[in-house]
Amino acid sequence: MNELRELFNNARSRFVYARLNDGDLGIAMTGITAEQAERFLNSLIERVEDQILMINDQTVQVTVSAGLVKAASGNLLVGSREADNLAFSAKQNGGNQLAM
Repeated sequence: MNELRELFNNARSRFVYARLNDGDLGIAMTGITAEQAERFLNSLIERVEDQILMINDQTVQVTVSAGLVKAASGNLLVGSREADNLAFSAKQNGGNQLAM
């Protein structure tokens, strides 16, 4: 649990974030293992799911569908396409999950 706490605390400075399109966010996670990235994303999915937003007096629940790939040789473009395809599959399979 301490490892996840540290990842969340350092995520802003260690990871690179980019808006990919209307509702998609890409995160390049450097300096961590695939297993750490998987735990981080699953924890993020759970944390977001637990939040309830009120917008114009209506309850809104936000979900996260994510795709995780290990980019080969730093080729982020190929990795981001694969991750986007996996995230789309996660959405199609009910959402609020990680696809790898």
